[in-house]
Formats: sequence, structure tokens, C-alpha cells
Amino acid sequence: MSGSSNGANAGISESKADLVSVEAADTNKPSFSINSWSRRTSLERLLLCICGILVLLIVVMIILSIVRNERPLGPYPQPPAPIPHSKCTTPDCIASAHSLLQNMNPEVDPCDDFYQFACGGFEARSRIADDKTYKSQFSIIGDELDEQIRDILESNGTENDSLVFNQVRSIYQACMNEDSLEGLGLEPMLKELKSLGGWPVLDSNWKEEDFDWKETIYKFRASGHGTGFLLSYFITTDMKNSTYRVMGFDQASLGLSREYLVQGFESENVNYYYSYMQKVAVLLGASPEEAATQLKESLLFEMKLANASLPKEERRNASKLYNPMKLIDVDDLMPGVNFTDYVNGILTKDIIQVDGNERVIVGTPIFIKRLSTILNEEPKRNVANYLLWRIASQGLFVLNKAAREISLEYRKNVTGTPADAPRWKKCVGAAGSLGTVVGHLYVSKYFKEDAKHNMMEMVKYIKKEFKKILQEITWMDEQTRTRAINKLAAIKEYIAYPEEIMKVENLEELYKGLKINNNTYFENEKSLSLWSYSYLWKKLREKIDKTDWKRHAEPAVVNAFYSSIENSIQFPAGILQGVFFNKNRPHYMNYGSIGWVIGHEITHGFDDRGRQSDSNGNLNDWWEMETKKKFLEKAQCIIWQYGNYTSKAVNVSLNGVNTQGENIADNGGLKEAYRAYVSWESVHGQENSLPGLNFNSRQLFWLSAANNWCSKFRPKVLKNRILTGYHSPGAFRVRGTFSNLKEFSQDFKCPLGTNMNPINKCEVW
Repeated sequence: MSGSSNGANAGISESKADLVSVEAADTNKPSFSINSWSRRTSLERLLLCICGILVLLIVVMIILSIVRNERPLGPYPQPPAPIPHSKCTTPDCIASAHSLLQNMNPEVDPCDDFYQFACGGFEARSRIADDKTYKSQFSIIGDELDEQIRDILESNGTENDSLVFNQVRSIYQACMNEDSLEGLGLEPMLKELKSLGGWPVLDSNWKEEDFDWKETIYKFRASGHGTGFLLSYFITTDMKNSTYRVMGFDQASLGLSREYLVQGFESENVNYYYSYMQKVAVLLGASPEEAATQLKESLLFEMKLANASLPKEERRNASKLYNPMKLIDVDDLMPGVNFTDYVNGILTKDIIQVDGNERVIVGTPIFIKRLSTILNEEPKRNVANYLLWRIASQGLFVLNKAAREISLEYRKNVTGTPADAPRWKKCVGAAGSLGTVVGHLYVSKYFKEDAKHNMMEMVKYIKKEFKKILQEITWMDEQTRTRAINKLAAIKEYIAYPEEIMKVENLEELYKGLKINNNTYFENEKSLSLWSYSYLWKKLREKIDKTDWKRHAEPAVVNAFYSSIENSIQFPAGILQGVFFNKNRPHYMNYGSIGWVIGHEITHGFDDRGRQSDSNGNLNDWWEMETKKKFLEKAQCIIWQYGNYTSKAVNVSLNGVNTQGENIADNGGLKEAYRAYVSWESVHGQENSLPGLNFNSRQLFWLSAANNWCSKFRPKVLKNRILTGYHSPGAFRVRGTFSNLKEFSQDFKCPLGTNMNPINKCEVW
């Protein structure tokens, strides 16, 4: 959930309903006479409305009953029946019941596999669109969100529109102008590569003696490209003094995941990548023979960078990545390089200049040492081919159809996705570079304000329950417990969007100096990148305001976040809809869905990484030794549990180490959300259950929670996520978390020793 340190995004992060509009409604359906309706008396009209609603409800109830009777529950122990005559029959309850029924597979014993019980129907009926890598609850809402943003961007502006609104529409329109892209062909990229010093595989006149990797990086920076292909450089927050910014160095940003590159040509994906490199080079004018020979050498060089870098498993201890030193001392890690000159060459005089006493945080000193050896031994041609390849590969999406087809073929090989996304979807994504402006437009047209109040109440209940958990656990000493409770109390909440983004003058001030036009998509992308770099790097000397609205200003996002630096949780407007939130449905549905998400993000502050920062967001070991030891033992149980899960679909085991943070957050978050709902229920009383479902309110909480993770993946994508990701696949997020919670087993009467109620359980919080 964090952005690249090298790719600047104009959304300025420092590190993060039915779509058919009224106008688009079906106009071919029979219409009633307005005059005949108006002649009715008020009482007649009221009675007709009531009768119509009752008839509709009866029809829906009959359909649901038929569906239920056609899919009988299995022979396993049945849950206790809800209170008689306590069904919620509002349209929202009926819709909720319909969704749960569609997604579940009642033939599965919930005590054997609750994921299949809750989501087996979703998997069976879902078809992954040809341009998609997966289908999930997140992608469904994301598609709806994209449609809404498309509607906004394709609507006509007015003469009174602010420049920033015209700019975001211009980004979209330039991206959509395929005639312009075809007319320009490959020329923008060829011109760009030449201005950067030339791609050796294309240029027979390229001379090794003229190449200096540092000078090439300066050219990349000046043209708006990334600078981290050999060594990542960025402005970041000082983890031990989180109100100040500091420069940072870390290992290289690679073109293919490290996990594949270290396998060499034994990896299928590495071979796809190599083929992709050759086809791009040939398209741009290289001979097939030179492309095969030269790019194999540059790929071998990239493999060396991968092997020199640390794997994800070794990057979970934040203290080991915090190596402060003076900039001049970095020279000792890489003899022959003056890092003060190097940094000033990247920053440029227009932004800021530094001296050798500047403080810098080096994430991986060992990588810089290894990089020094690699660069001293590597022919310059291989280094240059690698660097220019990275530029060529990242620019294909702004070129003509021939270039995009090569990119699609590579994507198809790696992910199994047979088709490209519609052009408008890509262009909505391009417009998202101005995420704050898009957020303003989205909130203005689509967001329902009452969601904010409901979310605040849920956060309050869930934080209260986590505090009780902290007070109850027996393995914590009192000093650590007090610090944990203080950290919990200090967590700040950012819900939906900051009010400041609704003031146009704030947006105009934020994007002042940004140049955008309607026709040059390639140049627009460069302008956005240059603006972002300048915006972020100018802040090196500024003290951090953690409450600055611009840090939480992209509401049109279907996700949620915890920031250890801010000790804050964020729930953008985009996720407060669909399966996750609806104020008109029972609270057990919301506490199970968005409530779990809230608890998950809160618990991130106390997972294996989050626990390393204190209530002020500073890297600080606030744990007493014995309590820390017990935490690590409990975390090891989670590592072991999830590491022993294997996805049968791709025959790959989960990485328990890399996923431990998310798994700890899942387990603690769901427990907190459940307890919060029980607490809410004790105050407000038991809610009516849903029609067509023989479950009580607490059982429906669990069904709602499991539905968060109903998903279906293409096999190659699932395998890639398991091998390279930090999140367990949805099925294991349900199986692992639910099987650890005794409250679930009690509510579904699961016998001890069943899959969902194992004798040995893992529990951190």
C-alpha cells in the first residue's frame, strides 16, 4: 500500500451504487400516463404505492425462498434459528440477502471450509473479463468507480471551470486521442532515447567512452524519468524523528520482481521478459541478432542487481534499514563516486543543493558496496543497454498500437490475460495522476456524506474493543501495555476526504506551475512526472505537518491504509460503498465488512512492522524485552500457520514471513470488529436477520466478513501474488483468520477438531 520511491506521482503521496445514470436509463420500457396519475386522490396514490411495494416484496421473497429451497443446507450441525418473525424486508436487506445467497455454496460444511461456504458460489458463477487478471469485491467496486470517473471526465466543462478541472480533462482527452498516437508513431520514444544518450542496441555509433552512468541518470531526471534503476534515491520521512524529512538511498528498482530474476533463465517469467525486451528493441529499429545478443547481456546485468539486493524477508526489521550517515560518508561505500555531486546533479540548482554534511538514511549499505563492485566489472554497454531499456519499456503505453500490442503480448504471457483494457480505462488511470482533482470531482458528484458519521461511530466502537483486548491479554507487562494503549488512543482517523479538497483555490495553489495540453500524451506524462519530482524534493528542508490535508487527498480509491509515520488510519471515499458499506443495511453487515477493514488497519499499528514505531510515529523500541519475546513467539505461530497453507490451484505454498503483517492485522482486526458489533448490539438490541437465510445476526456478521474476500484469479496471477506479495490470497485470509477465532466456532457450533475449529490456534491480539 505504498508508492514507489522513484516514480513520482502527481497525486503527491510522500512515500499511497448503480452506475446507470438517470440520463442513461432505458427509455424503451412502457411508460404510464402522467395525467392519469395526477387525477388520483392523495389517498388513492398512497394506497397504490403501498400495494405496489407489497407486491414487489412478496415476489422477491418468493424468489428467494425458491432459491433457498433449491439449495438445501448440508447435514452438518445447523445454527440456531433467528428470533421468529424478525426478518428485515427493506430493499437494502433484500439486496444483501440476494448477494450473500448468490455468493455462497450451501453444499459446503461451514465448519470444514467457511471460505467455500461463503464464496463458493461467487467463484462458480464469476467470469474474469478478458482484460482482467482477477475478479474480486475490490475490482467490482473499482470498475464502478472507473465508470463514474469516466462519466465525469467525458462531461463537458464550462467556461467558468477552474484550470485544474480543464487540465485533468485534457490529460484524459490526450490519452484518448489514438489518432494522434498513431500519427506520431514511435518518433516520441526514438527522440527521447536519443536525447538521453542513445540506446546502444539501436545505435551503431554509440561509444562506450562517452558513457557515464551518473550523467545518464541526470538526463533521466531532467526529462522526468525515474532515477532509481541502479540505486534508489528519494526524499523520505526520518523514521526516528518523523516530523523531519531526510534523503534516502536504497537498492535498485528492478524491471521484474527480484523473486524471478534470481532464478535466472530457469524462470519462465524471465524468459518472457527477455523475449519482451528483444521485441521492443526490434520494433524501435534494432536487428534481431543484436537485440538477442546485447539484451541478454543487459539482462544478466539486471540479474546481478537482483542478487545484490536483499529479499523481502530480510527487509521487515525497520531498524536494519535505518542506517543514518553523512552524505560524504556514503562515498566510502562506493569508492570513485562523489555522492554530494551525484545528489546535487539529481536535485538540480532550481530545486535545492546539499553539501557533504547532509544527513542521509541508507537502507541497504551492503547493496551499495555490491553495486560498486558490479559497476567496476561490468562493460559500460551492458549498463547503458539496461538503463535505456528501462525507459523504453515504461513508455510503450503512450505510443502507437504496434508498441501497445507488444506490451499486451508480454502481459498475456505473464498473467494469462488475453485482452487489453479498453482505452478509456487506461485514460481514467492517467487522469488519476491528478488524484486530488479527480477526488474533488468524484466527491462532488457521487459521495454520500452520511457515510462519514457512520464510519466515525464504527471506528470508535472498534478502537474501544481493541483497548479492552490490550487490557485483557496476560502476556504483556504493564509498562508495554500502557504504551500500547497510548499508541492506540493516538491513532488519527481520516475518513472519506479532507474538506480542503472541496475548495477550488486549494487545488489551484497545489498544482500551480503544472503544464498540460490536449494533444501530447507523451509530453503530458513527462510534465506530470517533472512536477511531482519538483514538488516532493523541494520539501527536503520543510518540517512535516502530519495533518496536512494533501497527505490524505486522493478519495477516489478503493483501498484503506495505515501509516506508521503518522500513526493514522485512512478510509478513502471510494471504499465506502458496495459490499463494504451501506448505511441502510443492518449493522452486522457493515461491521463484518468495513468493520473488519477498520480493525485490520488499526491492528497494522501493532503487527510485526507497525509495533516498531511509537505513538508519535517514530522508530522506537517501546517493548520490554520479555513482552517482545512473547510477541515474536505469537507472530511465529502465524508465520507457521500460513506458511503451511498451499494453494491447490497453483501448487504453491504461502510465504508466512512476508505475509505475517497482513495476517496479524486480519486476525486482530476481525476479532475487534466482532467484539465491537456485539458491544453495539448490547446497546441497541438484536437486529432483524435477512430474508431467505436461516442465520442470526452474529452468523450474518461472519458471512458478511467472508464476502470481503470472495475472489477469482487467473492461475499465473495467483502464483505471482503468492510468490511476490505481502497479502495472503482471499481464501486463506478467511480460512486462517476464522479458524483462529473461538467466537466464530461458537456461533457456527463447529466441533473441536474440525478445519474451522482446530485444537491448536494462533492468536497475537
